[in-house]
Amino acid sequence: AIAPTKRGSHLFLSLERPEALRGHKDPRAAEILPPTGGIDLRDPDCLVICGYEDDDDGGGWFQVSRDRGRTWSARQALPGFGMPGLCGRTDYVIDREGRAVFLFIATSAHKMKEGRVFAARTADGGRTWERLGLVGPDHADGFSIQPATVRLTTGDFVTATRWQRPGRGGIELHRSADQGVTWATQGNVCDTGARSTALDLTRVTDGRLVLVYAQRDQRKLCARISADDGHTW
Repeated sequence: AIAPTKRGSHLFLSLERPEALRGHKDPRAAEILPPTGGIDLRDPDCLVICGYEDDDDGGGWFQVSRDRGRTWSARQALPGFGMPGLCGRTDYVIDREGRAVFLFIATSAHKMKEGRVFAARTADGGRTWERLGLVGPDHADGFSIQPATVRLTTGDFVTATRWQRPGRGGIELHRSADQGVTWATQGNVCDTGARSTALDLTRVTDGRLVLVYAQRDQRKLCARISADDGHTW
């Protein structure tokens, strides 16, 4: 892991895995309790991890840390949101009212593997949840996963997702003007080939959006920059 110092340089740190984050085969971590909340992602010390025992069990769990990962809560239940199942690779963003909007990945109903992204919101720290809109098209012969989301100065959300179909793949950009309730696909930012991999989207200090992704076929780490909130790159 890498951590910034007060002078802006970086230190390499060796981290230990907390007992509370041991795998599901450890009986001490197997119990999933009713949700009690505790999520406050406006707090810089608060972290959330989400997990799913199986891709087709219809629900999952989350744990909360209020001290930057040193200690963690017990596993708390996530609902199934009416989806066939849930997968990992979760993202989140804070809306205008300070509520946490999470972007989860639902399994595909016809093949029970990674399918498409949807949004859900909690206004009480994870005690209760409200399902919002589906993000992007349903790639029936592939998937759309790994949402990376930014809240713009206008309050709109933009999220990038990685899609894959037989023989090709790319990164799409989606926009929500109503806090995640509905989403419009803005288009394909780039093609990534048949073996694309993880991505990230962030806003840098001068206001531009930076999208970083890898192209495995070419063994390259790439970046694309937008100065107009993602309309052009």
